[in-house]
Amino acid sequence: MGDAVVNSSLPGCEALWQETLAMQDFDPDVLAYERARNSRPAYGLTLVADYPLAGDVLAGVDRLRQVCRRVLGDRVRLYPDEHLHLTVYSLLRSRLLPLSDEELMALWLRWLSRLKEVAGKSSPLEIPLRGLSVARNGAVLVCGMATDNLRRLQEQVGQIPGVAARRDIPPHITIGQMRRPCGTGEVFGQAMTTLRRHVTTPVGTLHVSGLRLLYYRSRLLDQVIRWAQISLDHKG
Repeated sequence: MGDAVVNSSLPGCEALWQETLAMQDFDPDVLAYERARNSRPAYGLTLVADYPLAGDVLAGVDRLRQVCRRVLGDRVRLYPDEHLHLTVYSLLRSRLLPLSDEELMALWLRWLSRLKEVAGKSSPLEIPLRGLSVARNGAVLVCGMATDNLRRLQEQVGQIPGVAARRDIPPHITIGQMRRPCGTGEVFGQAMTTLRRHVTTPVGTLHVSGLRLLYYRSRLLDQVIRWAQISLDHKG
């Protein structure tokens, strides 16, 4: 069965744009906090769509990275391909200290078994990706469409005992982070208006036949310590 689109207008990412456009510029303290958060160790368990991303999707992302480079220059840090991922569910959110071997093994065995049960009843996903969005904290995003199958899968994962509460955020791939403010309200407004023209630019479609459970040391997934593949098998 195909993955029906709930809403093709990406209302979540549009809401992010409205928050950003209401600002005069990025808050330098907020940007400094985000830089520090991304640079320090952060251990967690997360469930992501097929990783690394397919070549056609990466090509679409790169076209938008080029737009960001042209508009923002060195004010933005754009992430390389190996950092790019779409989170399906954040199971254990970033913490400064690693899990002990015993803690990790207990969670890994318990959650992996339940995740395989859930995935075995879920159809493969198709997640269309379209357009740029810039959040008020300076995160640069490629937006994904919320779909029925994805929502159902997230709801089922959220019922597994012990996982973190589900976040009500639109599906997205973070492709960069603002390093510093734009400087003046006029420059900020021009830059954001130019980027917003790409809010409907097609990027590609994630054809997700499997998920990956990752234990990471970095929020940007440049240091994945352990992973397991989980197939989406349901044919209904």
